Amino acid sequence: MDGAILHIHPRITATELMTGLMTILPPDSREEKTIHAITTAEFTIRLFPNKKREEGEKSLAFPDGYFNFHSYLEFTPEDHISDEVAVARVSEIMEYLWKREIPCVVVSEWDDLLPHAGGYDNPALPWPETAS
Repeated sequence: MDGAILHIHPRITATELMTGLMTILPPDSREEKTIHAITTAEFTIRLFPNKKREEGEKSLAFPDGYFNFHSYLEFTPEDHISDEVAVARVSEIMEYLWKREIPCVVVSEWDDLLPHAGGYDNPALPWPETAS
């Protein structure tokens, strides 16, 4: 299974985000703070700033504005991980972010298997209020 990109618009620091994610990941997880990455036996998550984001009043407009969220998480499963486990792990991360009111939309070949179809086009989920 290919990985997934989780477009996020956090209202917290990268360190706070990664530390929070560590609380829901398997106990064998380790964080590499210098590059904002978490590695487990099942997958690696890396946090990147969105260098291609556009600024402006309409840049975060619902529903396609997720391309302009501040950051993204790159989820890369290990080769031996089943599709079901990869979907479950990304689902857990999405739910964690949404519960903390962090906007998140997932782009992957299997987003239809995720909660709320990856979060696209769902006004009930967290979304940035301003184009900041």
